[in-house]
Amino acid sequence: MEFLDHLLGLDIERLIAKYGYLAIFINTFIEGETIQIFAGWAAHEGLLSFWLVALSGFAGTVCGDQTYYWIGRRWGRPIMHRFPRLEARCQPAFDFLRKYDNWFILGFRFVYGVRNVAPFACGAAGISVLRFTALNIVAAAIWAVTFTTAGFFFGKAIAGLIAEYGLKVVLPTVIGLVVLAVVIAKWRARKTAQKVVQID
Repeated sequence: MEFLDHLLGLDIERLIAKYGYLAIFINTFIEGETIQIFAGWAAHEGLLSFWLVALSGFAGTVCGDQTYYWIGRRWGRPIMHRFPRLEARCQPAFDFLRKYDNWFILGFRFVYGVRNVAPFACGAAGISVLRFTALNIVAAAIWAVTFTTAGFFFGKAIAGLIAEYGLKVVLPTVIGLVVLAVVIAKWRARKTAQKVVQID
């Protein structure tokens, strides 16, 4: 952390301690996998509480998904007719819903490229409020603990690498791998959406 403080000219530890949980909530409301992992890392470093990190991620993702669900339930079909590209993005979610139903609601947040539109699609598809909410809460709890734990143990691994190779070597490598993983995931999600549109 001292290296980052010097590099950015900021008191990183103070900022994380002061705004960390709020940042987790806001980011998980929108999407949040990446910040949940790094928040788990911050918990490993002692900057945040592990269970408050998990709780913040849980609250953010539940609130976000319930909001998107209600938008889809109330205005989903008109919005999709108005924006064909959104309808094309939602099509894979509709296909999964027809085939797997409850399993899709439990698992969509673990599938990159589907998670953002899945709650909206569930609302537009007419999934009942009680069923979606109950399954969404269960899935969000599993998701929050899983990604926080992954970040915590990721932090342990990184700490070992830093001790052996130094932060100036490890940090750029980690950032590069994260960026590469995000780019590949977005590319694969776009390809999947294009295939579904072509089949339809």
